[in-house]
Amino acid sequence: MEFAFTDEQNQLRETVAQFLESRCPIAETRNQIRSTNGHDQDVWRSLVRDLGLGGIHAPVEQGGAGLSYVETCIVLEEMGRALYSGPFLSSNVLSVNALMCCEGANTATFLTDVVSGDSKATLAFIERNAKWNLQEFECSANNGSLSGEKTFVFDGPSADLLIIAARSNISDRYGLYAVEANSAGIDYVALDSIDLTRRLSTIRFDSVKAIELGAIDESKYQAFLDLAVVALANEMIGGAQRMLDSAVEYASTRVQFGRTIGSLQAIKHKCAELLLDVELAKSACYRAAEAMDHEDLNRSQLASIAKAMASDVFVRAALDCIQVHGGIGFTWENDTHLWYRRAKSSEVYLGDSSFHRERYLQELGV
Repeated sequence: MEFAFTDEQNQLRETVAQFLESRCPIAETRNQIRSTNGHDQDVWRSLVRDLGLGGIHAPVEQGGAGLSYVETCIVLEEMGRALYSGPFLSSNVLSVNALMCCEGANTATFLTDVVSGDSKATLAFIERNAKWNLQEFECSANNGSLSGEKTFVFDGPSADLLIIAARSNISDRYGLYAVEANSAGIDYVALDSIDLTRRLSTIRFDSVKAIELGAIDESKYQAFLDLAVVALANEMIGGAQRMLDSAVEYASTRVQFGRTIGSLQAIKHKCAELLLDVELAKSACYRAAEAMDHEDLNRSQLASIAKAMASDVFVRAALDCIQVHGGIGFTWENDTHLWYRRAKSSEVYLGDSSFHRERYLQELGV
């Protein structure tokens, strides 16, 4: 099956890349690491409002662009390449996806606010011990109040709206609930993460007032997880490409013993092999993104293949880039370690490569 980006999609990629290069250079990312929220609010607002990226694949009637998930993944790939530290993934992808899964009376209003940038949301669905299966949820809703704990939540303290996946004590079903981030009974606990550019937290709820957005069954939930996995995989492949580019650029300019290190056979082979791995992983990620827009019976398989390949190649690309840079690659002053931190964090989020290979086999019925 032949796949190629359209001219409009390539223009979108170029526009986002130019914006991130000018507004989010790595020096600014280092500054945001030391900030309170970990990101520049004005940059995020410009992405959402000025560039119109707040809801690329959201319906037009809710303020979105009504485009495909491929366009969303193009944007995420460029953000991964630039190591963007803002809440786009948490608010304008994961939260938007969750809201689009619901059919509650209040969902449209919340979705419009998030897409327009009037509200910054984050999704809380992972529980203790990194469990995210519906049947393992302990966080519960009862008579309009929410109690329990969620962990590994992106950008929690800086969000305006929390979207929580929980079980209902009344009807023994599962649903999504909206909670104002500053509601009484909420406790935020910051988590130490290897990725300094992405804030993670544990959120505890003690009889917090919540609005039910809608019920979710296993089918809807798995569809949401596939979307989340593919989004993260495409972000990761952007980081892998950046590491490959950095390794090749350094090898082409670093002179040792009167010749560039890129002329050495060992370095040539390392970069060439990495190029093949990155391109193969890209193909898997792009195919999975395309499958999310169609009633593809293999979408879960494709999502797991993409995440497994992206996880492996991003970590390898970061390690190879560090090795090509030599001793300086291990230092704080060199930027490579920031992508390596992102690679290791994203590798395990929503399942590492072993998990997704096993999931792929289960989907095949093996």
